[in-house]
Amino acid sequence: MSNQITINIDNQGRRYLVNLPQDTLIQIGDNLIVERDNTKEFATCISLDTNSIRVGEDYNFIRLATQEDKIKHDEILSKAKANKQKVKQKINEYNLQMKLISVNTSFDGSKVLVIYTAEERVDFRTLVRDLASIFRCRIEMRQIAEFYIKNRADKHLNKDRIVIFGCGTDKAYKVIKSIRSVSDI
Repeated sequence: MSNQITINIDNQGRRYLVNLPQDTLIQIGDNLIVERDNTKEFATCISLDTNSIRVGEDYNFIRLATQEDKIKHDEILSKAKANKQKVKQKINEYNLQMKLISVNTSFDGSKVLVIYTAEERVDFRTLVRDLASIFRCRIEMRQIAEFYIKNRADKHLNKDRIVIFGCGTDKAYKVIKSIRSVSDI
């Protein structure tokens, strides 16, 4: 039987569970090396409570982070600004209609996660090929809803309108004035 803790990866606000071996003692604030999908990440224990809301699959515990791991993590964070600038330059080069939010590199360097927002669908295949040749690793593109879109949708909700959110559609949301209009979509 293993016990679990809640972790945070790179202070992104996302919470995940980690399965720990029975004899492992962890305290809040401890740094760990965890793994999921053959990708190692540097994580921090934020709670010994496993009832908190989490996103995605659980991570597997590899080991407690050593001093060398902390130094490597600091190096990755120091390169983050330069990496974001490289991605932004390529986005501008291809004239893509997207707003870059962040660029995160996994602890083992096997994956770069590009988080962006866009009003409409974006064809980023050539961008991904170029980024893969620059960073020499797997590139993951993740589109998120921009905060102002949520605020605009909230205004419609306050006017008793129905708002339907759709990921991967041409528009981030659609406003409907009555329930009868739902079938017209």
